[in-house]
Amino acid sequence: MKYSFKQQDLSNWKGRVTESLTRSYIRDVLSPKLKKEGWDEILFLQDIHLRIPARPLEELPSYKQRFYRDKFMSIKVILLSKGVYPDQEFLDKCEKVNGILEHLPDGFLLKLRKTGEMKQMKDLISDIGIGEWRWKWGNWFEEIDEIGFSTREVDETTEIPIVTGEIEIVEVKSDKGRLGKVQREGYTNLVRYGYPLRLFHVSIVSFDRNHFEIKEKLIRTVNEVEEPRPC
Repeated sequence: MKYSFKQQDLSNWKGRVTESLTRSYIRDVLSPKLKKEGWDEILFLQDIHLRIPARPLEELPSYKQRFYRDKFMSIKVILLSKGVYPDQEFLDKCEKVNGILEHLPDGFLLKLRKTGEMKQMKDLISDIGIGEWRWKWGNWFEEIDEIGFSTREVDETTEIPIVTGEIEIVEVKSDKGRLGKVQREGYTNLVRYGYPLRLFHVSIVSFDRNHFEIKEKLIRTVNEVEEPRPC
């Protein structure tokens, strides 16, 4: 019996394939290239805001109030679990991105560079205000990546490098996909404030032969956001 996907299901399927392919491309091709340009760490984060959501702390459930007593809790823990820690300049950039964005993009590409400053793990744990706990988070580098740590598993005198960096916004389109109106408006504002948009366009040439084509475009000017096709 002949049977086909519904259009919405087909679009969802293509979206999952192209996102997975882009994740691999960032890991295998783009990250090594950026490191050759002088960046020390490249992290690609998906499905996460870079700081606490905009709701006032007192409106959150008590357990979330405890978690978010530091509004940068999530990004600090993610970077610390990778062996680095953000400086205030980078945290300010995270806050500004969230103040501009009205929707969650396909991901954030963090390009990090060591400042030369080091701090002991015990001081950073105290800065965040956490004890022993673990936190699981999915990202594009692995299907399930466990991010977190236990104070029993680390030497509290271990010195952690402090990093600063840049934030790129990542958007992935497949086949004839284009930026929607809301996306264009949001990304135009981000680019205007100095946050580049890295657009990926993935074409599925032959799924059976594992044949795909990826084009990427780094957009730094407002006019480029208005282009009808991402690449």
